[in-house]
Amino acid sequence: MRQDDGDELFGEAALRLGYVNVRQLYAALTKQRRAERAGREVPRIGAILIEMGAMTPEQVSDVLDELARG
Repeated sequence: MRQDDGDELFGEAALRLGYVNVRQLYAALTKQRRAERAGREVPRIGAILIEMGAMTPEQVSDVLDELARG
């Protein structure tokens, strides 16, 4: 689950910070893949996790802040 440049991905950070569990992350990634295969716009993983009720908007912001700090 690493990008080529070695940066941590959103899902990895959310998992590491304890905001989601592996099952929730897998479900969100599956939704992304289904959208991609159907030729639809692929939603961001944070938006999917909010929609699923797995994360709050504040938690998504926390993860994005953590990733920005590197």
